[in-house]
Amino acid sequence: MATLQERVREIASGRGSRTQRLEDLCYILGLPVADALQALDIYKPVKKQCTPKDVTFGVEIECYDIVKLSLTEKVSAKGVSIQCEGYNHRDNDRYYKIVNDGSINGYNSAEIVSPILKGKEGMKSLKTVCDTLCELGAKVNRSCGLHVHLDAKDMDIKHWRNLYINYARLENIIDSFMPRSRRGNNNGFCRSIALYPRLETTIMQCNSVEDIVNYFRSRYFKINVEAFRRHGTVEFRHHGGTVEFEKVSMWVNFLQKLLAYSKNNTVENCATIEDVPFLTEKEKRYFRQRITTLAAR
Repeated sequence: MATLQERVREIASGRGSRTQRLEDLCYILGLPVADALQALDIYKPVKKQCTPKDVTFGVEIECYDIVKLSLTEKVSAKGVSIQCEGYNHRDNDRYYKIVNDGSINGYNSAEIVSPILKGKEGMKSLKTVCDTLCELGAKVNRSCGLHVHLDAKDMDIKHWRNLYINYARLENIIDSFMPRSRRGNNNGFCRSIALYPRLETTIMQCNSVEDIVNYFRSRYFKINVEAFRRHGTVEFRHHGGTVEFEKVSMWVNFLQKLLAYSKNNTVENCATIEDVPFLTEKEKRYFRQRITTLAAR
């Protein structure tokens, strides 16, 4: 008489369908088929969840008093691809581009547009560019901004709604670590989300990205949904101009975490940076320092 182990091996290697073999195994083991199916569902491999830092990103750094040829030569010498181009909206994942931007006030102004970046390697090349801008004495003023794009191709309408609601609820906190020229409706190139009429009510009635586009009817808001049409991204225009890597990287990290949190959550009762649910204590400490510094100006 065959042992239990031999019978299991015989059924497992048999030619019957998977369903038939499962039923045969359950019969010899004395298990209900439903219980076996539940166990298989519990122990099936879990797909890796997308983390905030898995989201691809891009940045646009506006500055002035920078010689484009010098920037190109120095960044290239450090192993990062960069080149000068005429103003354009073409995406690429290979090189940084230096373009003109008529909105920037100042001599030798430029906008440095990153390729599509991801993770540590993306941050490493971004640091190289920022450090080189600092070395060359690049400057920023009130006409300059830092624009961040995050990949939005997998966002459903619930995710978009949550993102807008969360940003509106956090906007006063975010304003507190931005220059005064970027707060509220102080800047026509990055107008307030929170102060827009009937924001939460209308966003909840939007059933598509196009509905949101038609609601705002402009890209000059702290969140620019029109970027989705051209790039498949969501653009954040709130941050003031900077060439400092720490400021750039901390803002990108904040936005990546906000985007990930907004997939399934909305923030409640957030009055200070301490209440922001997706930040670590180290990150909160950084933003507290920024709030203190900007409050004194």
